[in-house]
Amino acid sequence: VSFMVLSYMELLLPIFFSLKSDVQKLAWRVLLHPVYFSIISLCSRFFAYKELSTENIILNANLVLHMFFHHQTVGRILINTFDNYTFILLAIVISSAQSTFLRCTALKRDEIIFGLWMKKEDAKILINDPRNLVIRSAIQNITVSLEFSGIFTAPAFMLFFSKWGDLFHMVGGTTAVAGLFAFSVIVGVFFDALGDFIASYWEIHKLKLPVVKTWNWLKTYKMFYGWLIYGSITMGLMAMIWMCARVPRAFSCKTPDICSCNSLSNPPWLQQHICS
Repeated sequence: VSFMVLSYMELLLPIFFSLKSDVQKLAWRVLLHPVYFSIISLCSRFFAYKELSTENIILNANLVLHMFFHHQTVGRILINTFDNYTFILLAIVISSAQSTFLRCTALKRDEIIFGLWMKKEDAKILINDPRNLVIRSAIQNITVSLEFSGIFTAPAFMLFFSKWGDLFHMVGGTTAVAGLFAFSVIVGVFFDALGDFIASYWEIHKLKLPVVKTWNWLKTYKMFYGWLIYGSITMGLMAMIWMCARVPRAFSCKTPDICSCNSLSNPPWLQQHICS
């Protein structure tokens, strides 16, 4: 799980930030990004379900939460790399619709996929085990919190680092316009709330997930708040800062000479003033 997440941030993000077309960026955000992290999430849940080692909900969910810290932070920042209102709106609407659909079809989707490498009856029993439903509900509660906080932190993150565009991939070539970021926040809050309402209604009334019961438990678990803040800052924002820094990376360098590294990793000023 960690390898796949770090590979995405270390190897694939520089490619995304090198894209010049907004259409290509939109396709990446609404196709490759959710599919890639859905695969990681599926693998994480499978191991979490199979290896229940404690009655503590947070400890059982940790394997999956690590991935979500990266997924939500990166996803929101990718949306704010667009320089026009149309593509920001499209990215938010499509992403919200995808999230709602994936949440509403989660149990059936896991049954089908898990049934590919285990008996279908066993897969159904595993997915619908009350303990696993609690874990899924806890993960979903935390994910909703991360998604909502990301609506505000991602634009602020982009605006803050916009003055150092030559040092960070995510702001290189992006025009830091406060109006665009404000639009992203307003539209994001509306569609996020709408998607959460639809998905939560379906989860509670149709899938019978113990979402409310689990949330009440999480509110009494005081360390949960500290963990959520810690994860958002370290595995979320700080990891994003490091992974998006324009520094030479081993995979992009043909020789130990720093000037042999390609433009995906080297900052423009290094190419222009040192390697030219």
